[in-house]
Amino acid sequence: MSLEIARLSYEVSKSQLVNQKEDLKNLRNQASFCAAITGLIGTVFASLGTSLTLESFTSRIGLLNDGFEGLFVVLTFAMSICFSILVMTTWRKCTFDFDVNWILAQNELGRTDEDILIQLSKDADKYFNENERVLDETKDNLWWSLVLSWCQIPAWILLLLT
Repeated sequence: MSLEIARLSYEVSKSQLVNQKEDLKNLRNQASFCAAITGLIGTVFASLGTSLTLESFTSRIGLLNDGFEGLFVVLTFAMSICFSILVMTTWRKCTFDFDVNWILAQNELGRTDEDILIQLSKDADKYFNENERVLDETKDNLWWSLVLSWCQIPAWILLLLT
């Protein structure tokens, strides 16, 4: 393989990692927005239900009581926020950059630029595939956060109508 092909391979693989990093940043921004929507929905409906006292609200949360509306509101709100937090604080590791010390060490060992670029391209491809799994999980968590956020609306309506 020529040095030019190795360089091209490296540039393509590096740009994929840069794009993934930007995607993760955007997903986290969307999760912040989703958490804000969740809070806004809760605030609007809570202000509509100002006649609800804490005692009347908590009496509807128990599992053995007649209604499930209060529990439904609390669960949809809490779970939506939890899924947003999972997006913003991804527990799984993503790798977007290379180890500079490894590159310098390989150079000191006498490896050619071509060999180093080829290995970096292979590493970037591996990182890309690992990151994709994390991004897919992050997208799923964002989806659940949004769905549960909007599920608050019927939950609040049921609570306010009872």
